[in-house]
Amino acid sequence: MTTAPEVLSGVVHPWHVDSLGHMNARWYAHLLDDAAFQFWARNGLSQAQMKATYDIATVTASTKIDFLREMCASDCYVIAGGPSRIGGKSVTLDFSVRILATGAEHARLSTVEVFVDAKSHQSVPIPDSIRTILGAALTDGQDRARAT
Repeated sequence: MTTAPEVLSGVVHPWHVDSLGHMNARWYAHLLDDAAFQFWARNGLSQAQMKATYDIATVTASTKIDFLREMCASDCYVIAGGPSRIGGKSVTLDFSVRILATGAEHARLSTVEVFVDAKSHQSVPIPDSIRTILGAALTDGQDRARAT
């Protein structure tokens, strides 16, 4: 198992901030969705690669975001994470948003991605070669036995 790798970093821009002076929830969702795409690509599994190689894609079945602390304009953040559970046809990805200067966690995401046939959009089993890649990316503190 590995420590959760960084998948995305950036800065909170003024247009991310709402009337309360902190980053609006819609932007957390946007950044965390980008982090998921980055996770796949960094592991050689971009949506284009999965479609070309396996004729499959992933779709989001559920997403849960916990907002722990406010983020404000000019805050530099880093998002780290990866799989915490690998099922038969789905994988759960967990990501953490931390402020770079303090290391404090400001948000947490858990999303379930389902593997689907690229044409029919019906769920399909995770191919063994992808399961191997996901298994190698399981993050610390996760139960490797859940990768079955």
